[in-house]
Amino acid sequence: MKFIYGFGLVVCSYLLFKYKQKKQRLLLVHSNNRLSRLFYLINSKFFESFRPSLFLFSGHAQTVVLELLHILMTFFKNVFNFYNFNYRREIFTLSDGCTLAVDCANKKNTNSDKSQQNEYKKILIIFPGVTSSSEDYYIKSLVEDFLDEFDCRVLNARGIGGLKLTTPKLISTECYKDVAEYILRTSEENKDKNIFGLGFSFGGMLLARYLGEEPEKVPENFLAGCGLCYPNCLEQSKNYGEFHFNGLYSKAVLKNLKQIFFDNIDVMFDKKHYENNQKLITLPEKKDQILKELKECKLLSDFDKVWTLRILDYDNLSQYYHESKLEKYIARIEVPFFSMFTEDDPIIPFNSIPFKTLQNNPNTVTAVTQTGGHLGFFTGVVIPQREIDQPIKTFFKTVEILKDTSNCMCDDKVLS
Repeated sequence: MKFIYGFGLVVCSYLLFKYKQKKQRLLLVHSNNRLSRLFYLINSKFFESFRPSLFLFSGHAQTVVLELLHILMTFFKNVFNFYNFNYRREIFTLSDGCTLAVDCANKKNTNSDKSQQNEYKKILIIFPGVTSSSEDYYIKSLVEDFLDEFDCRVLNARGIGGLKLTTPKLISTECYKDVAEYILRTSEENKDKNIFGLGFSFGGMLLARYLGEEPEKVPENFLAGCGLCYPNCLEQSKNYGEFHFNGLYSKAVLKNLKQIFFDNIDVMFDKKHYENNQKLITLPEKKDQILKELKECKLLSDFDKVWTLRILDYDNLSQYYHESKLEKYIARIEVPFFSMFTEDDPIIPFNSIPFKTLQNNPNTVTAVTQTGGHLGFFTGVVIPQREIDQPIKTFFKTVEILKDTSNCMCDDKVLS
């Protein structure tokens, strides 16, 4: 028994030692402009005081706990009232015929129709990670915090959110076009409202790609975007994720994508979707071969080789990765864009972040925390609490005020 007590004391002492050592180191990459200076002034105390939770000083721990919370919240959602809002679903049809589920948040105990949305002056469009949806914990916890000020809308990707596919294209880097279509439609229907975009992980990549692909076509009332822990180079992320940690994270995404594929197998090989495409017209005839190859896939890159390259008409993975590399798009972003990464992200390699390009673009502000994992950002000594909403809110607020006023009292207004 004394041995057990002694061992426990040693473990607790070690954890406390590691916790005290884990002082937050802030790396803020910004251009020398007013937006960057104000943002840093507002958030410096937050970044400098951020520490991971006692048991979560590892990027893996931060990432795994985020997933565990999602599982727990899903399991108990019919028993406990975790959130003060419900979703109202809209169906958005893309130009290629694919339908997406858009979940709009409505506060509970209020009207569930569009009248509540009309009360807002600002719209926040949220883009989840690669196989995440509006039901994920990290999405719902953010919506809960932003709902007082924003009309929050979550754009679920193709085949995600419980909606069946109507075309054979799954989520890919080409889905930045889906982001473009929805933002344009939202802008046209809400010309008197300011619109903001927020992308998590792969959703952040799609948002950044959209903003830099054709910056002149971004609507005037789209004021700012934000991307959290998003991949910048898929090739580097692939190599990092598939050759480290036994490919754990790559296999998890692959499992979800395969599930979506096989749930929509009739659509994937429906001949009507290939009648006007001479390169893919014979694809339905290869059904058995493709299904065999898909079942043998072990990693996410295997899935891309078997299906993504075929359906998007790329010759090889290198061509696909090169076309989707974000650096050239980030350089062209013309609206304020806030990026946030963590040094211990187990999915996004730190050396893949194009810091020089981000610094050279006067419209971008980038913050990197020493800890936080992939989208975790948990703090709190004992009970983990996510601390990510504050810098996003203050970034959007800073952009609004800089747009609405140009007098020298701007700094005081932001800080009030």
